[in-house]
Amino acid sequence: MNLQYERMLALCDSLNLPFVAQNYVGAAQEAAAQESAYSDFLEALLKAEVAGRQVRKQNMLTRLAGFPAIKTLEEFDYAFAAGVKRSQIDELAGLAFVERNENVVLVGPSGVGKTHLAIALGYRAAQAGIKTRFTTAADLLLTLSAAHAQNQLKAVMHRAIAAYRLLIIDEIGYLPMSREQANLFFQVIAARYEKGSLIVTSNLSFGQWDATFAQDATLTAALLDRLLHHAQIVPIAGELIPLSERIGVVPLEATGGFERQAAAALCAAGLAVMVVNPRQARDFSKSMGYLSKTDAIDARVLSHFARTLHQSAQRERLLMKLPDANQEALEALLIRHHQLVGMRVAEGNTLAQSHPSQHKRIKAVLKMLDRQMASVDNDMSGMLKAHFADKLALLKDFKGIGPCTQASLMGALPELGQLSHAQIGKLVGVAPLNADSGHHKGKRITWGGRTAVRSALYMAALSAVRYNPVIKAFHQRLIAKGKPKKVALVACMHKILTILNAIVKSGSPWNPEHHKCA
Repeated sequence: MNLQYERMLALCDSLNLPFVAQNYVGAAQEAAAQESAYSDFLEALLKAEVAGRQVRKQNMLTRLAGFPAIKTLEEFDYAFAAGVKRSQIDELAGLAFVERNENVVLVGPSGVGKTHLAIALGYRAAQAGIKTRFTTAADLLLTLSAAHAQNQLKAVMHRAIAAYRLLIIDEIGYLPMSREQANLFFQVIAARYEKGSLIVTSNLSFGQWDATFAQDATLTAALLDRLLHHAQIVPIAGELIPLSERIGVVPLEATGGFERQAAAALCAAGLAVMVVNPRQARDFSKSMGYLSKTDAIDARVLSHFARTLHQSAQRERLLMKLPDANQEALEALLIRHHQLVGMRVAEGNTLAQSHPSQHKRIKAVLKMLDRQMASVDNDMSGMLKAHFADKLALLKDFKGIGPCTQASLMGALPELGQLSHAQIGKLVGVAPLNADSGHHKGKRITWGGRTAVRSALYMAALSAVRYNPVIKAFHQRLIAKGKPKKVALVACMHKILTILNAIVKSGSPWNPEHHKCA
C-alpha cells in the first residue's frame, strides 16, 4: 500500500492533480467503509480536484484584484445608505452586467458606502472566476502618466486596462486632473467601451465632472457618453459619517519621535491614535507567522494589531492622550534641557582629553552651553509657576522633587492624578510585573514605560532616600529585608509616583503622617 501510494502521488504530480493526491487517502477509506464502486470512488476524487482548483483560482483572482480590504454585500448597511435599492444590488450581484459588458456607476457623498459596494461586487466577480482589478483614480493616472512619459502607454493599457473583464476605479472627482491626465482617463473609458465592464465611484454629480476633467466640457461629455451608454447608475444618499466614527483607531509605530507630529495632528482631528512599540509589533508579527519584514507586511501587521487592541478592554488606556499646549511646551523645554546636559557632558569629556591649545575654544563652548541651560531652566521654572501652580502647590512640601522632576511629571505625564496607583505604575514602567508559570514563581521585573518620567523618578528617589523621612524609612526597611539596592530604589520610585498620584488625585497637600507606616 505504501509503495502503491507513493506511485500514485508521483502520477498525480506528473498529471498536475494535487487535490486528488491530497484527498486520496480519505476518499479510499470512505469508499472501503461504504463498499463504494470504483466509479464512485473515482468521481469523488475528481470532484475534490475540481473543487480544490476552483478555490485556488478564487484565491488567486482575489489576490490579483488588489482590493484594499475584503468587503461583502452581506455586510452592507442598506438602512444607512439611503436611496440604494436592494433589488438593484441583488440584480448586480448576479454579475449579468459583466456578461453584457455594462458599467456600474456609484454616485454619492463621502462615507456612505460607495467603495464598500464597489469592492463587494468586485469580490463577488473574483469568486465567480472573473478577472477583476481594483484601483483608485489617482493610482491609475499615476501609472498611466509614468507609462506615457516612458513611451510604454500601449503596453500598460493592455496589461492594466484591457486584460481585466471587470475594472473598478474608485474616487473619481476627489482630485482635479490636468489636461494630459484627463486625456489619459478618456482613453481608459474608450478602451473599455463595449469591450469590458467598469465599476466607478464618484462623490460628484455628473454636472460637476467637467471641474475634475481639466474644465474640458467637450471631453467630459464624450467621456460620460461612453461611460453611461450601457450603465446602471446607483445613487447613494445618507448622512455623512464623521471621519472619527468611520475610523476606529489609527496605529502608528514609534520611530524615535518622528511619529509625534503625525500623532498630534490625528488626535487634533478627533481620531483615536495608538503609538505602538516596534518590538511589540514585531512580536505580534511573528505570532501571526510573518517571518519576513517589509513595509507592506509591517502595515498589514499594524492593522491587525490595532484591530486587536481596539477590541480590547484596555483600549482607552492604550489610546494616546493629546497634551495641551502648555504641557507640550513644557515637555519641549525639558527635552532641550536633557539635550544641553548631554552636550555639556560631552564637551567636558573632550576638555579633559584635548590638547591645551584647544582648551580656550572648548571652555567658550561650555560657557555658551551653561548660558543656554540657564535660559531653558529659567523658562521651565516660569512655565511651571504660570500654568501648573495648583499642582505644584500640592507637591511643594514633598522632599526629593526638584524642578526637572516637576517638569517631567507636568509635561510628560498628563495622566497624573487621573489613574489608579496600579495603572499609573504600569504606564510609567515602575510597577513590578509577574513572571509566573504553574508552580514556578519568577522574579518580578519592571520594564517599558515613559523613559523621561522614569529617569526623573530615579533622580528623585536618589534624593528622597536621603532627605525624605518617609521614603528613607521605606528604603531602609527593604534593605533590612535583604532586597538588592537597585530593587529597593525602583520600589522607592514606585512609591514616590504612587504618593504623588494620590496627592494630585485627592487635591490634598503632602502630609507625611499619612505615609509613615505605609
